[in-house]
Amino acid sequence: MDRRTFLARTTVLAAVGLAGCTSTGTGDESDGDGGGDDGGEWSTDSGNGSGGSGQTITDRTFERTGECDQPSSATVTRDGDTVVVEGCIRGRNGCSVAVLDSVQYDAAEDRLSVVVATNVEREDDEVCTQALVSRGYEVRVEFENGLPGNVDVIHDGADGRSTVASSNATE
Repeated sequence: MDRRTFLARTTVLAAVGLAGCTSTGTGDESDGDGGGDDGGEWSTDSGNGSGGSGQTITDRTFERTGECDQPSSATVTRDGDTVVVEGCIRGRNGCSVAVLDSVQYDAAEDRLSVVVATNVEREDDEVCTQALVSRGYEVRVEFENGLPGNVDVIHDGADGRSTVASSNATE
């Protein structure tokens, strides 16, 4: 085999072997359809605070709580004027982190929907483990003029998009 043929084949094989191992992105890659943001901008859709009951979201916070033991689960509690969601979402690799995708209050249905997703956060030269991970989080949504009657918690992570908890104030 001559040198040119060898170099051409080696170059093609090296390119194929490295495909998918490098990235020129920002390091913020979404696991699913929902991107996510765990600080700064918050997504609140129509119905926020302008319903017949007068309920208004006054504040929302999101905190990552580290690794957790029960993926695809969440609990909803009501504490005074605050709805607290504690959950565990599955990420697709070791660089996955939980992010708050959206908080929506629909006054017509008296329903709060909290969507938590996972994003990949890594440095350009960082390699992520290729194993599913479980990431814990806590969301606090404060209301004025009463709490919503219904709360849905939706996860959008490595397991796909699904409702993992629903709570009714009468339960």
